Amino acid sequence: APIEPIRFVGHANIPLLLQNGTLDDLIPNADAAELHAAAPGPKTIRWYTAGHNLNQQAVDDRHDWLVEKIGVD
Repeated sequence: APIEPIRFVGHANIPLLLQNGTLDDLIPNADAAELHAAAPGPKTIRWYTAGHNLNQQAVDDRHDWLVEKIGVD
């Protein structure tokens, strides 16, 4: 409990990218949605038909988001 992200995400003061898999067997969808709701804006939320390790689309989306936000390519 002391290191659960839900306890800290509300303190974020930068744009966030939140990515979760609908087939994740470690993080239930309801828990992910609760984290998303607790996160302040600006935030981008992406769901994927994938497990905990996500998929290539998530990797591509993360890359594109980083390019947009901080110019990393």
